Amino acid sequence: MRSLKYQDWTVLPVGKQNLITGKNRYFNTFETWSDNDRTLVLCKRKAYKAGFSFTDTPEEYYGIWGAGNGGYAKEGEQRKIYHDQTRNFISNLTIVKEVVFTKNNYKEVGEKLSKELGLKSLTCSVFK
Repeated sequence: MRSLKYQDWTVLPVGKQNLITGKNRYFNTFETWSDNDRTLVLCKRKAYKAGFSFTDTPEEYYGIWGAGNGGYAKEGEQRKIYHDQTRNFISNLTIVKEVVFTKNNYKEVGEKLSKELGLKSLTCSVFK
C-alpha cells in the first residue's frame, strides 16, 4: 500500500454536491449533522481535459468536507489527495479558503458561496 507524506490527505469522493441543499450521490451533508460545525475546504485543481495542453488546462473548484470549524489548511497551501480505501492518487490541490457551515446558517452560507463561485454544485470528497 502507498505510504503518504505528512501533508497528503486521504478522502472519500462523494461526487457532485449541491451547495445549497447539501445533497450528493450518497447522503446529505446537512442532514447527517452531528453537534459539530462542518468545514468545506475550498480548493482549485487542474481540470485535465482532452484537447488542452498542460499549461492551458483550466482550473476548477473542488471541495472537501470535514468536521469542526476550520484549521485544515491555509490559503495558498498545496495538497495531494488520495482515495482513502485504494490510496490511488486523485489530484493536486491549491487551497482557496475554508468555509464554515453551522446548523443555523448552512442555507445562507451555501447560497452565498454558490453565487460567489457561479456554481450550484461542486465536486466534493469527505475527509477520512
